[in-house]
Formats: sequence, structure tokens, C-alpha cells
Amino acid sequence: YTGHNPEKAKDPTVSPVMASDDVLKKFPPVIFLNAQCDPLEEEGSAFAERLTKLGVSVNRKVIPNTVHVFAQYPDIFPEAKEAVDFIKDALAKAK
Repeated sequence: YTGHNPEKAKDPTVSPVMASDDVLKKFPPVIFLNAQCDPLEEEGSAFAERLTKLGVSVNRKVIPNTVHVFAQYPDIFPEAKEAVDFIKDALAKAK
């Protein structure tokens, strides 16, 4: 989504992890859903921890034995239902 321009990846409007703490501490509550075997899981974990330290409410779940985009393939990954249920419940509680 950034093409071949590495500078775009540093833009906080493209990658919120690049935002300053002053911006991040104003974030609304955040829902994180990570696959255990996702190459982005460590980055997601670190970002969730950073937000928590800044006082942002974080609701995070790591689904075991899954890979990136698993929730898009419920016929292959039965864990997709758990992911959808987690998001549905988190959004219901956020109302």
C-alpha cells in the first residue's frame, strides 16, 4: 500500500505506529486482533503495549495457531469464528 516508497511507511497517517506519543494518547479505545504466526504480531504487540502505557484503552487478543489474514478464510481456519466473535463482543462493549 506504500508502493516502493519507504518514506510513505514513516507517515503516521499510513502507519499509526509512527505517530508521536502526543497524538497516540488521544486515540479512542483500540481493538487489536493478531494471528499468532503473523509476521506483524510482534509489531502489533509492541504497539498495543505502547498505547496502554499512554493510557489508551486496549482490548487485544492473539488467536493461537493462525496466520496473517486467517479471519478472511473461515472455510480453512475454524478460528475465524473466534476472531469475529471477539470483534463483535468488543464493539458491543464499546457502545
